[in-house]
Amino acid sequence: MQAKMASFALAAAGLIAAGRAEGQTRSTGGARDQARSLGVGVGRVDPQGQDAALWLTANLRWGIGGHVVVEPEASYWKKSQASPAGDSRVEDLSGGVNVLYRFRSRRPLGFFAGGGVGLHLVRSSFTIPGSITVVSARSW
Repeated sequence: MQAKMASFALAAAGLIAAGRAEGQTRSTGGARDQARSLGVGVGRVDPQGQDAALWLTANLRWGIGGHVVVEPEASYWKKSQASPAGDSRVEDLSGGVNVLYRFRSRRPLGFFAGGGVGLHLVRSSFTIPGSITVVSARSW
């Protein structure tokens, strides 16, 4: 329970920091045409066959004209687990780019629509004590 609360608190702090950074941009005619912000987050990943792991993420967001925003993002998590049969490890590094449209709003809370592409680099390994290590790397 404490881990979930800490994750929520850190994610909320990242959103507040991103909102403040976006609010400090120049505006022309009331429109935020070159808004920039940084977002960070911490969460929990629950991979199949493993215990939960800590997940870290960050993104940059900046306006490229009008209400169009570009947002590259990256995240990472890893988990190791030991058992009598052997030691296993899984890690995931992902990155992507989103293009968003920010709907006009006079309120501080904004609504976005968009899409993007991403890539996950997943690596897993299993080591049998006193024997061999099997490593698998995948990306999709």
